[in-house]
Amino acid sequence: MGAQDPNQAWALSNHLKDYRLNKQATEAHLVLQDGSILHFRKDRFGSFVQASGSMAKRLEPAILNFEFDRRTLKVSFVDGSGLEVAWRGGFLGGRSLDTRVREA
Repeated sequence: MGAQDPNQAWALSNHLKDYRLNKQATEAHLVLQDGSILHFRKDRFGSFVQASGSMAKRLEPAILNFEFDRRTLKVSFVDGSGLEVAWRGGFLGGRSLDTRVREA
């Protein structure tokens, strides 16, 4: 996305604002700095990713695969890089968004 981003995982990580997951763990959302959203969904019929907003639409074609559970979302990109996003902490200690980038 930016000239300074070495791969697509870094590009997404650098523009990430929030991570949301529904209670059933069937839908996850990555909210980006410009307010656009990458919407990940899985059910018994399959899985898909959908983008709304300009920044998310630029990243969507680069997404190769994804998986998530109740804690963590893992996204793989066509350039071989990957991003893992999760909420860490909780209860009394507060929560923080934790991102890990896997190089291509």
